[in-house]
Amino acid sequence: MLITGAKGHALEIMDVLLHNDPASDLYFFDNISPVINNPSIKKYPVITSNEKLAEHFAVNNKFVLGVGKPVIRKKLADLATGLGGSLLSVTASTAYISKLNVELGNGLNIMHRVIIHPEVSIGEGTLINCAATVHHETKIGMYCEICPGAIITGNASIGDFTMIGSGAVVLPGVKIGSHVIVAAGAVVTKDIPDHVMVSGIPAIIKSTL
Repeated sequence: MLITGAKGHALEIMDVLLHNDPASDLYFFDNISPVINNPSIKKYPVITSNEKLAEHFAVNNKFVLGVGKPVIRKKLADLATGLGGSLLSVTASTAYISKLNVELGNGLNIMHRVIIHPEVSIGEGTLINCAATVHHETKIGMYCEICPGAIITGNASIGDFTMIGSGAVVLPGVKIGSHVIVAAGAVVTKDIPDHVMVSGIPAIIKSTL
């Protein structure tokens, strides 16, 4: 399996893949960083050019996303699929996902101790990070980042390319737009439009994006 990225989140994805299958044959892709310093990642082959990535995909085209930032996740997904890759999801064995009408897009990262309740919909490329909880009938868009410990309560809605910060809480029925940043620890009590950053308890708009 090839992981796009060779820094912090890629390390966590590697951990999940090896936890699920200790015999996993892993590769990394990073065409930005000239030197890979992480001792765990350095043990594995790191592909550093688009040309070499295309050659790799000619043999094994499966890849997973290994970065956190929504826009970068999308760029890497488009780059890799354009070079012949096939985007897959990664789900930690410690995650709980309801069997009641949950719809999961392709290319997700569902990390350790995540809980996903009934009738939830999550779009392509989204990251649900460690110990986040997504309650019933919530809809999360494409290429979002739900950070560690965030709580998305029932019937909430989150647009595309939105980040919900660590420990933030989205209250029931709240609709959050696309390209939004919700700061760590914020409590979102009312609807939020597109392209803004919010923070505080209750969360208020601090800036436009």
